[in-house]
Amino acid sequence: MYDLIVIGGGPAGNRGAELAAKAGKKVALIEKGKLGGTCLNEGCIPSKAFLHISKTVEHAKACAKEGMEINGDITINQEQVVINKDRVVKRLGAAVASRVRNAGVEVITGEAFVEGKDGDNFIVKVNDQKYTAKNLLLATGSVPIIPPIEGLKEGLERGFVLTNEGILSLKEIPENLVVVGAGVIGLEFGSHFNTAGSKVTVIEMLPDIGGRLDSDVSSTLRRSLEKKGMVFETEGKVTKFGENEVVFERNGETFSVPANKVLVSIGRRPDTRNKGFENIGLDVTRAIKTDSKMRTVITNVYAAGDINGISLFTHTAYREAEVFANTLSGKEDNMDYSAIPFAIFTSPEVGGAGITEADAISQALDVKVVKIPLTYSGRYVVESPDRTGFMKLIYDNKNDTLLGFSVVGSYASEYIGMMSTLIGLKIKVEDIKTQILPHPTVVEAFRDMLFEI
Repeated sequence: MYDLIVIGGGPAGNRGAELAAKAGKKVALIEKGKLGGTCLNEGCIPSKAFLHISKTVEHAKACAKEGMEINGDITINQEQVVINKDRVVKRLGAAVASRVRNAGVEVITGEAFVEGKDGDNFIVKVNDQKYTAKNLLLATGSVPIIPPIEGLKEGLERGFVLTNEGILSLKEIPENLVVVGAGVIGLEFGSHFNTAGSKVTVIEMLPDIGGRLDSDVSSTLRRSLEKKGMVFETEGKVTKFGENEVVFERNGETFSVPANKVLVSIGRRPDTRNKGFENIGLDVTRAIKTDSKMRTVITNVYAAGDINGISLFTHTAYREAEVFANTLSGKEDNMDYSAIPFAIFTSPEVGGAGITEADAISQALDVKVVKIPLTYSGRYVVESPDRTGFMKLIYDNKNDTLLGFSVVGSYASEYIGMMSTLIGLKIKVEDIKTQILPHPTVVEAFRDMLFEI
């Protein structure tokens, strides 16, 4: 008998289990695969191992024009990149497992299935063994969306079509790589393989790339990636995966793109099916709905991470886990999604937090939009071969606070968290102006923006 059973060992699950155990709860964590979840094992961490190499190659080639002497070609050994990726994932996975077990969590390996309730207790079956608990935390994450397109199933079976998991094991550089979907996953992997030598074509149904970006951010990123050789086919709907091609339609015309490999990255859906959640009254046809305390509609059942479909980021999952653990322990805490930062780790990087300019317009908010080029930053000029980057902020005229921030340019991922903090805490701009930022850095250009308001 446990105080809490956690289903899923990703960021929400392992963090929630760890904090609950440290608070004195008897906790079991059930994970069918490896601790750490998609982000650590098949997503954001291994993809960064890829991008670290390709970005370094890009930087070295740029430095060759500025005084660095390079004897011979700079190339990428993709097989060695995969080996290094596996090494990084293994090391970080071991660290996660150590933290969870050191907190006193019992880790159970296997597929969890919720059978129902026995009085006030929940029954969870794993490997023909039944476990009971007073509380459940559902943290099963998400899985790739696989649309019903002709040839897709067959393409996946023969290794022609890959998801994020499959492409992370790809040890050769395909001559022609087609990426379906211009979101974070598609852009990051496309960027890596383009630098590695593939001819990369990205097919996207929407007019812009990058998902929920302002059009000026999206277009700047697109132009930069196009200069490096990537091809974008926007407003295109894929209709068929052939033997060595991808077929798509646009404005009533049909086009074909040659491909040696295809990455399908059109989004992810909450992983709610075939787990017995319906046996305790949850609707598994969609994301598991939660309130600001991570409670579901079922008493003593909580959900956190991608499964609730709100914000599919690891850092969001960590915070949701903290809110859950505090709620379970009787401490007042609430989840706030208004200023969650994000980053796309392409070259150049993109970052954002809070609302976009488009959001401000659609909501008819009383704001001022300030935009400056990153050439305000000496470090950016010195270190960035592509000097088209910029920062943009959305200023609340009524309250003297920041509502949103966007940036396209180097190091965006490293300081977007500071921007989200300023937005989330609703710190007055007049107070922010009194703070000193280090020189020479890229982020100091942000301070210059404040005096443009």
